[in-house]
Amino acid sequence: MIGIIGARAIVYHIQRLLSIIAESVPFKPNFTKIAEIINVSRNSLDDYFLYMEQAGLSSQLSNETSGIRGMGKVEKVYLDNTNII
Repeated sequence: MIGIIGARAIVYHIQRLLSIIAESVPFKPNFTKIAEIINVSRNSLDDYFLYMEQAGLSSQLSNETSGIRGMGKVEKVYLDNTNII
């Protein structure tokens, strides 16, 4: 389980991530660069994008590449409801 302090940190990072996406829509994500900007690991960033998509905050357009190369490749990220930012 995540403690209160951990949950606040996640919310803070997701807010920063949303602002980065909002500034450059349609957004072509460079996960390594974004992870450095918001000061999180690349694996955590993947989780944050998943959380945002599950919450209805964003949509991810994946590449049509099949096999191992296409796994986890996100071509673009779109905000679903721009009124909430």
